[in-house]
Amino acid sequence: MDDLLRTYTLSLAALLATLAVLKLGSGLLIPLAIAGVIWFLIEALARVIGRAVRAPMWVRTLAATFLMLAALIGVVEIVRENVAGVIESVPDYERRIESALRSIDETVPFSLPNSIPTLLEASNLQAWFRDFAAAFASFLGNMGLVLAFVLFLYISQQTFPERLRRAFSDTSRLRHARRVLNRIQQQVRSYLWAKTLMSLLTAVICGIVLWVAGLNYWLFWALWIFLLNFVPYIGSAMGVLLPTLLALVQFTNPVVIAVVFTLLTITQVTIDNLVEPQVMGKTLNIDPLVVMIALVLWGSLWGMVGVFLAIPLTAIAIFIFYQFPGTRWLAILLSQDGDLEGAMSED
Repeated sequence: MDDLLRTYTLSLAALLATLAVLKLGSGLLIPLAIAGVIWFLIEALARVIGRAVRAPMWVRTLAATFLMLAALIGVVEIVRENVAGVIESVPDYERRIESALRSIDETVPFSLPNSIPTLLEASNLQAWFRDFAAAFASFLGNMGLVLAFVLFLYISQQTFPERLRRAFSDTSRLRHARRVLNRIQQQVRSYLWAKTLMSLLTAVICGIVLWVAGLNYWLFWALWIFLLNFVPYIGSAMGVLLPTLLALVQFTNPVVIAVVFTLLTITQVTIDNLVEPQVMGKTLNIDPLVVMIALVLWGSLWGMVGVFLAIPLTAIAIFIFYQFPGTRWLAILLSQDGDLEGAMSED
């Protein structure tokens, strides 16, 4: 009994210490986490390039790096050109939506719930976008540090195999360590690449719908949908709700509003429930309650950046926990159905 109590006490102390480090060291850890995500995407993109073009690995990595930098620069320009206008427009949007809700309440033969007229006041859309702008500004401020981390990750990868060989003198232990690390790397890379592709597909289709409809700042909302798609459940709903609310106040034709809502919903539901499971399989096998806890936890630790990174970081943690017998039980508890073999099997 004393040993069990000691184990739980040490585990709780380790958890609290980890949370304290994540919070206090956020200034360094956030750029490192972003750099890690970018590096895994560069590796995945380099492998895709290798399937189409035969070239040395360093050439493919360099090409993938330039493509990733171009994508980041594109995102920066989209946000820079649109976020200020969006934030300035939000109060006007809120007033129009509130007016539309009152009109609906007066028109329909039944009363809307009392909570609906105060929905936007509670959600505080302007605060959301200000948080997004602050997170984006922080990202720009740390861009140099992020790129430096990416560079050092590349340099470290070149010498890591030799360091690993020197760390394990026993051949069998060395093979086991290499196998475990390769599986973790492969699973993390596959998850991030597949999720990014699915988010990009969703954003492109929804962006075309918003562009054809003529919604203001449609390119910004497409980027917003791309980012929200990394947030399960809530992200998909917000990716439909926000553009639809804006269509409600911008357009007077109810047919246009209905078409926008319908097409956005069909896109999100089809990709989330049909396309993504086929592409990703059981890669994201996380209990829904764990998903919500992760969003709240990482959001409280790292703000808006933590919300967007919450599920990738949680998925990575599950991948790592599952590789070691001592923590495999924790990975199973965090999963949705306890069956992680399909997601963890090697290609």
